Amino acid sequence: MEELNLSTPILSNPDNESSAAEQKEEKNNFGEKQKKAFWNFFHKTKRQIKSAEFKQRVASSTNKFRNGNFRKYKKYFYPALGIVIVIITTFYIGKSFGQGQVNNSNNSAENSRPLPATTLAKQELNKKFNFPLKNEKGKKVGELTYKIETAELQDSIIVKGQRARAVKGRIFLILNIKIINDNSQGVQINSKDYVRLSVNNQNEWIAADIHNDPVEVQAISTKLTRLGFPINEISSSLRLQIGEIDGKKEIIELKLK
Repeated sequence: MEELNLSTPILSNPDNESSAAEQKEEKNNFGEKQKKAFWNFFHKTKRQIKSAEFKQRVASSTNKFRNGNFRKYKKYFYPALGIVIVIITTFYIGKSFGQGQVNNSNNSAENSRPLPATTLAKQELNKKFNFPLKNEKGKKVGELTYKIETAELQDSIIVKGQRARAVKGRIFLILNIKIINDNSQGVQINSKDYVRLSVNNQNEWIAADIHNDPVEVQAISTKLTRLGFPINEISSSLRLQIGEIDGKKEIIELKLK
């Protein structure tokens, strides 16, 4: 689902997803600190083992063993062996721990994605409109197709990756729009400029508060976008006015079920 920009403060607080994101980030930071501490210890021990001093001690101990002094140094053998075992065990535990953190992080990211909004009512429209593209001098240089596919009533929307719900007594009218550019150059348009909404048979036309403008449509391509209007739950007689700001308009009566 494409994210929407919200230009007016008509939303209640998101569903605690910010705190969930903070907890996930805190867990990830803790795991990173644990892995960093382990690898610092591991590399430090590795450098000590490779040092000339350590090799000299090992060579000296080997010569003494060869000279029959094993019993004299027997008390150092088992502690050293224990240290080696601890290092090897810690290495494999740390490796498993790190892999577990990665898997948990992936699972958390997967589970934290918001679900699609609940559709309360829907109407198939599939209305196509052709609007001219003009240059700076106002001359027509091309044309784009503006298709309104469906109209939906929803109780929430996705804003910047998080679910945002309408305040009590309000819902969203969402228009799913497809913009088709058959020209050899990309264009940027304000999709909200072509649609206005009237409620309760009033002669007042409302612009969309929720949009992704400016919408960029690449050459020879199709772009999906949305427009949203926050309205009262008890609103009736919804009408859309479609057309250029200074051009001819067409009225569409909405009958969402």
